[in-house]
Amino acid sequence: MLVLPHVVLAFLVSLTHLVSADVNDAIYRLIDALPGQVQTEGIPPPYNTRFDAANGYVPAAMVYVFSAEDIITALEICYEEDAPVALRSNGGHSYIGQSTVNGGIIINFTELKGFEVVPEGGRYIVKLGSGLKLLEVYSRLARHDPPLGFAGGSGSSVGIAGLTSGGGHGLSSAMYGMSSDRIVAAEVVVYNREEDKFELVTATGYNEHSDLLFAVRGGMGGNYGAL
Repeated sequence: MLVLPHVVLAFLVSLTHLVSADVNDAIYRLIDALPGQVQTEGIPPPYNTRFDAANGYVPAAMVYVFSAEDIITALEICYEEDAPVALRSNGGHSYIGQSTVNGGIIINFTELKGFEVVPEGGRYIVKLGSGLKLLEVYSRLARHDPPLGFAGGSGSSVGIAGLTSGGGHGLSSAMYGMSSDRIVAAEVVVYNREEDKFELVTATGYNEHSDLLFAVRGGMGGNYGAL
């Protein structure tokens, strides 16, 4: 009688390491489509250890993307193969587990490091790649002439996309608001249901995707598209 619960527990734990045939098919296709960008062993755990392997979250693969085209390719394959997907902008800080997926595929945005400062009408617009860490953003803004800054958080290793799409509360929020308040546009990979395809769109407050910009400004990353 005492042995049975232990046997059942061992069986349940082993299930967390199984990968479905659909996910395996997706991994094989991803390796072919994005050579050198798919990791199946030694996958880095998320910063938030509540969602690491010791707690039953064992991703089957991680895909490193370098462009919007890579993101679209990865999402198309996972969608067609019905493989579970999670998006990770950098280290995996999500406190609700959005940065990982058990038995599924993580799309990692770490290599998207674009940074550009554009003067516009007496102010500066900064274009940021989703894979930048908060410390990288602060450092580059500080080195700009003139030095710049923005209302961000205090976690240096947090990814900028996760921070802003989650609201972005920080030490200066009482005076300057949330990080998401400063977003004026976003490039987002979304699923176009009418045309049955993934596509890149630019959402601003004044175009046909204004509702999407409203959604991603604090609506949590991964719910509406890939930033």
